Amino acid sequence: MSALQEALGGTVDSQAVHLRQWEFREYHVQEDVPATEFINAASTLIAAGPPRLKDAIGNQVGQTGQGRDTQRSFVFPIGVIEAISLSQARQLQRLFEIGSKRSYFIPGRTIGQVSLTRTLFDGPSLMRLLMAYFPEELLKRFGTNLLLASSAVIRCPEIRNSPGYSDFFINLDSEVFDNPFGIFIAHKDSCGENYGALYLENAFINSHQMSVSATSTLIAEGVTIQYDRMIPVKVAGYE
Repeated sequence: MSALQEALGGTVDSQAVHLRQWEFREYHVQEDVPATEFINAASTLIAAGPPRLKDAIGNQVGQTGQGRDTQRSFVFPIGVIEAISLSQARQLQRLFEIGSKRSYFIPGRTIGQVSLTRTLFDGPSLMRLLMAYFPEELLKRFGTNLLLASSAVIRCPEIRNSPGYSDFFINLDSEVFDNPFGIFIAHKDSCGENYGALYLENAFINSHQMSVSATSTLIAEGVTIQYDRMIPVKVAGYE
């Protein structure tokens, strides 16, 4: 008996009988999927934070003898997002050999990218929100408002090229964006129960777009982001 036959419960004949009992006009494939447990956009949260997850959640005092101030370690929710697209690609090297038609697969590195589309309003722009953790003392001469207080390490503390002024960050060439950030994404089901979450570490803005149309009442802006790694986050309440 093959492994497939054993997994399906017996001989080929018994499998055929089992398939004849498949009534696609009457039943769902999975009968245990309630309508209230689907995940949708309304129950998805997107937030910006420091480059590393450990900086976003903090360390408990006593673990290292010093600990981290957890009041300075959190993420900032981003509203008015219309679309987010998350993609991952893994390098695969396919190797053939003389004397066989079969092949081998050698896995390589995984590269991820995120795209965000957001409506512009009289408040922090998208690039300003993504750098929400950036220290206020390094931005005060640009008249920006404090979003987060963070103890994360800043790679390029001296800013000579303005990112923008007040809440409007528009200049991707600024030294501000030479520093990484993090993105937190969390999902709940339609009943409000936690489903899953992830944190994208060491992210950088790769491109920024802004779209203005004479026939539209809104202005849209978008970014594409590349990140170092994705970390699944365990959320309470999900079994």
